[in-house]
Amino acid sequence: AGDQPQSNNLEALFHMRYATFRFKKFDLDATAYAYPSLTDRGRIRMGMQSALYIELYRNFKWKFSVYENFDSRPPVHAPKNDFGTGTSIAWTGQDRV
Repeated sequence: AGDQPQSNNLEALFHMRYATFRFKKFDLDATAYAYPSLTDRGRIRMGMQSALYIELYRNFKWKFSVYENFDSRPPVHAPKNDFGTGTSIAWTGQDRV
């Protein structure tokens, strides 16, 4: 419950996405991005997210995802990297053509 340091930062954005739906039961989606700072020389934030969707039965899918985020100069003694995974089950509501 102390004062949080405040700062302004101007950043550029580079973003790349890849998605494929080539397989009958599997879908793959991957995203990578970078935010180089324009006002704080040498600072860059980057990240990647990818997900694998597996069709279990008709429109029911299982999703497994992985992400990683990196900040070369994180605020307030935070770690530079953040990594995690997730999983979910979903129903799409419509058949694929």
